[in-house]
Amino acid sequence: MNERHAATILVVDDSEQGRTILRANVERLGHRCIEAVDGVQAVGLFEREQPDLVLMDIVMPQMDGYEATRRIKRLCGNSWTPVVMLSALSEESDVIAGFNAGADDYIVRPLGFRLFAARIGALLKGVEAERRRAALVGRLEATGDAIIDGLITLDGDGVVVDCNAAARRIFACGEAQLVGRPLPLLAAASATGPADGLAIGGEAGAALPALDRTHEMRGRRGDGQVFPLEIGLSALPGNGRSRLIAVVRDVSERKAGEARLRESLEKLSLLYHSSELGLALCDLDGRFVQCNGSFAQILDYPEAALIGRGLASVTPAEYAQQDLVQMAELQRSGRFGTYEKEFVRQDGGRVPVLLHGSRIVGADGEQYIWSVVQDISQRKRIEREQREAAERLQRYRDETEYEAELAKQIIERQLQMDALHDPRLRYSVVPAREFSGDVVTAARSPARRLYVMLADATGHGLAAAISLLPILSLFYRRVAQDVAMPTLVAEINTEVQRVAPVGRFVAAALLCIDEDNGSGEIWVGGTPAALLLDEHGRVVERFRSRQLPLGIADSTPLVTRSQFFDWTERRQIVLMSDGLLEAQAPDGSAFEEAGALRALRSAASSDQRLAALQGALAAHLGQNAPFDDMSVVIVDCLPVAAATTA
Repeated sequence: MNERHAATILVVDDSEQGRTILRANVERLGHRCIEAVDGVQAVGLFEREQPDLVLMDIVMPQMDGYEATRRIKRLCGNSWTPVVMLSALSEESDVIAGFNAGADDYIVRPLGFRLFAARIGALLKGVEAERRRAALVGRLEATGDAIIDGLITLDGDGVVVDCNAAARRIFACGEAQLVGRPLPLLAAASATGPADGLAIGGEAGAALPALDRTHEMRGRRGDGQVFPLEIGLSALPGNGRSRLIAVVRDVSERKAGEARLRESLEKLSLLYHSSELGLALCDLDGRFVQCNGSFAQILDYPEAALIGRGLASVTPAEYAQQDLVQMAELQRSGRFGTYEKEFVRQDGGRVPVLLHGSRIVGADGEQYIWSVVQDISQRKRIEREQREAAERLQRYRDETEYEAELAKQIIERQLQMDALHDPRLRYSVVPAREFSGDVVTAARSPARRLYVMLADATGHGLAAAISLLPILSLFYRRVAQDVAMPTLVAEINTEVQRVAPVGRFVAAALLCIDEDNGSGEIWVGGTPAALLLDEHGRVVERFRSRQLPLGIADSTPLVTRSQFFDWTERRQIVLMSDGLLEAQAPDGSAFEEAGALRALRSAASSDQRLAALQGALAAHLGQNAPFDDMSVVIVDCLPVAAATTA
C-alpha cells in the first residue's frame, strides 16, 4: 500500500446510515471499503482481509467497539494497523476508554469530510512509513548477523595473499585492490618513531607490528579515509614459505565511544557546576565536604564558607526530628527522601527546599552523603496561586450553573405544552444531561388535525437543545396555517440548513393525524422506525426511515416525500429516538426495538403502554445512566365514530 494504491479500510458500525456515510467518504478518497455490523463480524473480517485501517463505532450489539479493538490489536501482533474510533460519545471518560482499549485515534461525530480525509491520510502515511521501517530493520538485522572480524593472509613481505568479505568491507575496497599489495596500514598516531616489525613499502614511516600481540594502528580505506583499527599478527608457516595471518577489527565506534565518554565526563563536570539544582556532599557527621554554586546560592553563602560547616547550623530546630527519621532511612536502605524542609539563609531568612540523596563511597574509601536540593520557593508560590485560582473557578462554576438553569427555563418556555396534554398523546423525554437534545412537541391545526414532531439534534446538552429552537417556532407557525406535510418538512429542513453549524443535523419523525377521516401521514428521517400497533400491542405496520436527517440534503420532492396510512379499528402509533433503543444494561446489551415491543405488549391496556415502556427501560438500565437522550411519544388513532364522539 502506498500513495499510488488504494488502501483497504474496515468500517464497523451497527447503523446502516453510519456505514453508508463512512463508505461514501472512504470511497471518495479512492480507497476500498469493507463493512461489519458489529464487533464479532469486525474481528472475523479483520483476520481474513487484513485491512490497512479500521474505523470503529463503539456502541454495537454482541460486541462493542472497545472489546473489538482489543481483539484486533491482539491479532496485529508486532505489526501496526491503526484503529480509529468514531462515536458521538464525547465525554473525556469515553475518549480515555477508547485509547485504553488500544485505539490510535478518537473522532467525535459528526466530522466534516476535509478533517476526516486529513486524519485518515495521515494515519495511512504512518502505516506506510511503519512498513518501510520494519523492512529496513529486517535488512539491518540480517546485515548485522553477518559481521565478523577481517581475516587477511600476508606473505613474508607484508603483501596481501587473500582476505575475507569482512576485510574487504573494513577497508572499503574490492579483493583486487587488496590482494597483491601491501596491507594499507599507517603508523600509530601517537608513535614517535617507526613501529617495530616489518616495514610496508609505499607507506612512509609505517611498518607491520610485532607478532603475537594486539596493536592499535590506523588503516586507509579504498577512498583514502584513515580510520583506527586493532590488528593482531601470527606466523603461519607452510611449504617453507613464511606466511602471516592478520586479524583486523575496525575500532572506529569504540574510539568514538571513548571520545563520547570523555565528553560525557566533561559535561557531568559542567552540569555539576552549572546545575540549577543544589548538589552537596557531607560526611557522616553532617559536615559539608563539597557543594556546587547553586547550593551555595540557595543558602546565600559563599561556597568556601559552607565547607566544614555542619548541616545542623543551617537547619531550623523544628526539622531536627524529621531529619533523624530520614537519616534512619539512609542507614536502612542507603537512600533518603524525597522530603520537604527549610534551610536558614545567611541573612536569617528561610528557604523551602525539596531534597533527596543517597550514601556513596568516595575514592578514599570513606562513606559520604550525597544530597540533591531543589529550591521550591516558586513552586510554593504557584501552589498558593493555584488554590486561589481554584476558588475563582468554583465561583465561576456556580455562576455558570445559575445561567444554565436560566437557559433551561427559557428553552422550556419555547415549547407549547398545551398540545402535549392532548388526551390522544402520551410522551416521555429523558435527557442524558441537564439539557435534552431531543424534543417532543405537538400542535393542532385549524382543521383539527394533530401534528406531532419528535426531533433528535446532533450531540447532547445545551448546544443540541439550542439548535432546535428555530424549528420549534417554525413548526408552530406553519401548523397554525394548516400547511401540507411535505411543505412543513421542506421548510424545517431548509431552516436547519440555514442556522445549524457545519456537521450538525436533526433526526426527526413528523406525524399528522386526521381523526375525521381516519387517516395519517408520516415522515421519518434518521430516527428508528415508527410503529403502528393494534389494540393488543402487535405491530400492524412499520414505517422505516426512508430519508436523511434534516439539514443534510436540499429540500426536494424526493427528500420531503412522506408515507400514508389509515385505520378503521383502534390503533396507536409509536415514535422513538435512537437513544431509547441504544440504552445499555450493565452487561452492555442494548434495549433495542425487541425490548420496546415486549414492554408495549405487556401493558394491560393501551393507555398503560407508556408506563410499561418506562418501567421496562428503567429495569434494563439498572444503575447505568443513559449516554444519549431517550424519547418516546405514543399517539392514539381512534376509529372515526369514536374520535368524533370524543
